[in-house]
Amino acid sequence: MLKKVWMILLAAMLVSGLAFVSCIEEVAPVPTGFGPPPSNDVETVVFDMLTDEDIQGLSAGVITFGEDGDPSPIAPLVRAGADSHLTITAVVSSPVSLKIDTTAAGNWGAGLDLRYADFGFRAGDVITVTGEALTIASGGKMQFNNTPGSENAVGNVIDEEGEFEMTVTLTAGQVAQIQNANPAALRIEVGRGGSGNSVRIDNINVTGMRPADMITLATPTIAKTETGISWGAIAGASGYRIFDGDDVLDNVGAAAVSYNMYVNQDPGEYSLSIIALGVANVSHNSAKSNVIEFEVEDLGPVEIDITIDGSATTAEIKAAQAEVTVITDGYEVDILNGYGNGYAQFKVDFGADTLSDFEKVTFTFQGISGDAGWKSIFFAASATELSGYQSGLNGALSLGNQAYDNDGLSPIAVEITFAGTQADTLAGESELWFIVHLQSDPVEFKVTDIEFVK
Repeated sequence: MLKKVWMILLAAMLVSGLAFVSCIEEVAPVPTGFGPPPSNDVETVVFDMLTDEDIQGLSAGVITFGEDGDPSPIAPLVRAGADSHLTITAVVSSPVSLKIDTTAAGNWGAGLDLRYADFGFRAGDVITVTGEALTIASGGKMQFNNTPGSENAVGNVIDEEGEFEMTVTLTAGQVAQIQNANPAALRIEVGRGGSGNSVRIDNINVTGMRPADMITLATPTIAKTETGISWGAIAGASGYRIFDGDDVLDNVGAAAVSYNMYVNQDPGEYSLSIIALGVANVSHNSAKSNVIEFEVEDLGPVEIDITIDGSATTAEIKAAQAEVTVITDGYEVDILNGYGNGYAQFKVDFGADTLSDFEKVTFTFQGISGDAGWKSIFFAASATELSGYQSGLNGALSLGNQAYDNDGLSPIAVEITFAGTQADTLAGESELWFIVHLQSDPVEFKVTDIEFVK
């Protein structure tokens, strides 16, 4: 009997003790050091055109832009398009405004790029553009595009003349699209649609949360491959810069984890290293990686099969920002940088003839992957070999184009007749470099059965 009573009392004490402990746990404060760390972010004006000393210091008049890769005279803003697509004029009042006039050739969306590397876009960022739409052509509009290379409008659209405010608040998904676009930028499209628009931009403001203390990116490690170097992705990098010793060879995007020296550089010996590029207002560039010694061997000319006036022959082919594979009766090309920045060119020697002796060129075109469908296929030529980045067809003259009106994976017979001013300019040339060009995102396609017909 006593044993039974003792057991009951022990049980009651245990229950009471548990209840007491539970009560203590409910009212006890959370010990210091537990839970998520406090945010280091503060609201920051990332960019305001009204207070940018370089833009406000511009002289009145049309702004001159250099070659692709040259510093932008309106940095950190970057012109999206070539001279044939738009003109940007500094309007010096108080303060300085930018007047942008686009042409019909720029109706793909010429305008201004806000590069991710310069602005470090984050979810919640608010981008506001104010000014006046002076002329909006029929079918034309002004808009933000967060995937340059294709149309993906965000924010409100300006399609009427008059004073405007265009704004967008970025989501995490939209920031990811900007990071993966080519170029990685939020584009202010002034020339989308129509035959040419004219706007005056008085201010561009970017505001969002940024770290009070910037971090330094981790140092990458590179390894040697058969064609160049590779590395592991660095978290938070906006891209990578490749060096030969202390000289900059190239810059590549955030998605890149390798670099093909045979595609991008001339034969020779190189001491390669890279840095991970930081994001403005967020992170500093990394330290330099380890060094890899690499030799690009001279493999001699690469040739493709073509036909000239019924006779089979060959033509030397070269690539820039692209990878070319020779196939039966032609070539495949993987354009690594879209909208004309990557290309393949082949050299044709007409012997005693000149371009004026030929009526047309014919070939078969077929997309393999990427944004190939519903585009125009251009056939262009240059009397001299092209080098470096191109923008559209700068440096080469278009001899004609044909619509590729299908899903981008079906073959199409292309016929380009040599007529008009461009063909007349090159009429007396017996040696020419030719480009088959698709104004598109990075894309892969093949060209076969090339024949020059008298």
